[in-house]
Amino acid sequence: MSTLSQARAAVQAQLAAIITGLTVYSTIPGTISTPAAIVAPSTAELADYEQVMSSDLVLWYIRVVLLTGMVNLSSAQDAMDDLLSTTSATSVTKGFRADPTLGGKVEWAEVKTAQRYGTVTYNGVDYLGCELSIEVSC
Repeated sequence: MSTLSQARAAVQAQLAAIITGLTVYSTIPGTISTPAAIVAPSTAELADYEQVMSSDLVLWYIRVVLLTGMVNLSSAQDAMDDLLSTTSATSVTKGFRADPTLGGKVEWAEVKTAQRYGTVTYNGVDYLGCELSIEVSC
């Protein structure tokens, strides 16, 4: 069984490996360099300890907030749309489907949903953001 920290680290490493130029954070930094992904535990359901009866496997729910700059809204939307696509070169979903074990670090991981597409403000700066829900079994 892996810990929540190990599941988050595996997601962070996968995001950094599949998308060139994406800055991946484990916490919200003072200054954000975009495009960026902030990897955190889910703010809703966090873990399913009974994924497989009599097993140490845990299903962790991870939240990834994707951010793009808002200097040019059209470019920001194009960049975000590519991250959310299932076929683009910068597709998060495509990258997780290509290696669902995240380099052998987990049993499997899957991008489940995208939500809250819109303006996100961190430290007084507006970004275009979208939140992904990722399930990690380990």
